[in-house]
Amino acid sequence: MPETKAIALSDISVAIHRLRALRPDKVDALAQSMTDQCLLQPIVVRSHEGGGYLLVAGLHRFEAAKKLNWKEIWCSVFADMDTDQAELAEIDENLIRVDLTPAEEAAHIGKRKELYERLHPETKHGAVGRRGKSSHNATSFEPADAFIDDTAKKTGKHRATVARKAARAKKVAVLPDIVGTSLDTGAEIDALAKLPVEKQRSLAEAAKRGENVSAISARKACGPEAPKTSDGTGKARSTPSRRKKS
Repeated sequence: MPETKAIALSDISVAIHRLRALRPDKVDALAQSMTDQCLLQPIVVRSHEGGGYLLVAGLHRFEAAKKLNWKEIWCSVFADMDTDQAELAEIDENLIRVDLTPAEEAAHIGKRKELYERLHPETKHGAVGRRGKSSHNATSFEPADAFIDDTAKKTGKHRATVARKAARAKKVAVLPDIVGTSLDTGAEIDALAKLPVEKQRSLAEAAKRGENVSAISARKACGPEAPKTSDGTGKARSTPSRRKKS
């Protein structure tokens, strides 16, 4: 169980690269709330081998405390948490507590799947020995919960929702680049998933420049695929004409 205690802000370090970008408006809103009601939920940190602590979850609360010139902040401290476990905890808190955009949520779930399967390789699709077969020479065992079941249980989301957003993360290579753009909707992300990666990147670059691009429109412009014939090509094969018998 974590220990809860006040820690000096100067003793807490923050990783440069985090899955969720800092939102200044969110920091301002939290600073006002923390002024009125103090800190309602401790931030989460883990012990650092070189001394001090590393932030796990609660970046916006941490930045709000700095904005208010607080010297200390209440923390839940995990002593034995490795990097993967820390990132998993950050993702779960964001999925539970934060109003993420569709692109952010898919990116979080995709990263959670990667981390979960690294921590529990026996649950990865295609892994050997996920469940022992009952026999006189083998001992059956229960594997860790499958990714979708575990995510649904930890975040309170429906299994179908988790599965759908994990599929988006697998098929869309540009999720971090489209956050807050015209492509950051469920329908647009589903359309992106059906486009080649090169086209996804082209649209994402335009969206980041502020252009009102649409993957849905891009798919329609491509037109329907030519029906394939039995020889596997997209070309129509001519049918030989039959002569009428005299």
